Amino acid sequence: MLIFPPDWYPSEPYLSLPSLTRRPPPGRPYGHSNRHQTSKCTTGNFSEDFLKKVLRRVPQQLDRLRKLSKKRDLSADEMDLQLALCDLTRPRIDELIKKAEKAKAIIRGEIFYDIETLGMVD
Repeated sequence: MLIFPPDWYPSEPYLSLPSLTRRPPPGRPYGHSNRHQTSKCTTGNFSEDFLKKVLRRVPQQLDRLRKLSKKRDLSADEMDLQLALCDLTRPRIDELIKKAEKAKAIIRGEIFYDIETLGMVD
């Protein structure tokens, strides 16, 4: 399965996955089946409720990593995750919520189509 996460410009079609999953010419099968799916969960993943749920899970994930580190050395990815989780505080989540709401307003509004103004948004 090929999955296209919705991180693109909605004003420009994304054609790579449809090109890869197109039907083969008659009489020339590719020898494998496939399907592609476009994920439509972007705004939900950046909602205030979702980000607060993430914050509530931070302590249990840090505890899991702490227990794991007593059994063995953490991998580089696990150490990176641990550092990221330590940085995920209530003020940080509040900041992310504000930025997410601002970004959603931009994508849904007229400013998205004004390239000069959009380039100056912080």
